[in-house]
Amino acid sequence: MRKLLISVTALLYAFVSEAGNIVVGTNFAEWAFLGTMNMEAGYAFSEKWSINMHTVFNPWNFPKGNGENIRRRIIGGDIGIRYWPWYNNSGWFAEGKVGCSSYNICGITGKGSEEGERYGIGLNAGYALMLGKKINIEFGAGFTGGLKNYKKYGCSPCGRIEDAGRKPFLIPDDIMIQLVYIF
Repeated sequence: MRKLLISVTALLYAFVSEAGNIVVGTNFAEWAFLGTMNMEAGYAFSEKWSINMHTVFNPWNFPKGNGENIRRRIIGGDIGIRYWPWYNNSGWFAEGKVGCSSYNICGITGKGSEEGERYGIGLNAGYALMLGKKINIEFGAGFTGGLKNYKKYGCSPCGRIEDAGRKPFLIPDDIMIQLVYIF
C-alpha cells in the first residue's frame, strides 16, 4: 500500500509541477467522523477533466469504558478522474477512482472489531459551488467496491478471531462537504 501511495503522489506531483489549474481541499464530513484527517489535491488538465488524489489518516482511539474503545483507524488514499460537464471546478461532476486503505474499526456498529486492507474502485458524483474566484465548497457522495482481506474479532479486548479471509465489499464512500482552494 505504501508503494501505491508513493507512486500516486509522484504521479500527481508530475502534473502539479507544471503551471495549471491546481486545487487543494479538505473534507469537513471526514473530520467530523472521529477526527479523520484528510487532504485532496487535484489538477485540471483540460477544460472538462481533472485528476484528483485524496488521502485519509486517523490514528485516534476513544475510550468507551470496560476496556473497550471506539475507533476508525485508517490510512489510505485514492486517485480519481473527474468529468465536469460545464467547466472544471464548477458545477456538477462525476468521478471514477481506484484506491486502497488499511483499517481497524471498533465499537462503531457493535462490540466487535475488524481490521484489514481494502482495494477497490468507486464512483462519486457531486456539485462544486463557487464561493469566490479561488474558493469552492463541494458536496458529494459515492460508493466504493472491491476486495478486502480482513480479520473480525468478537470483542476488542479479548482478541478472539471470529472470521477472517478475503471477500468482496460495497460501502457508501466520500460523503463530501469539502472546502477547496484553487491556485
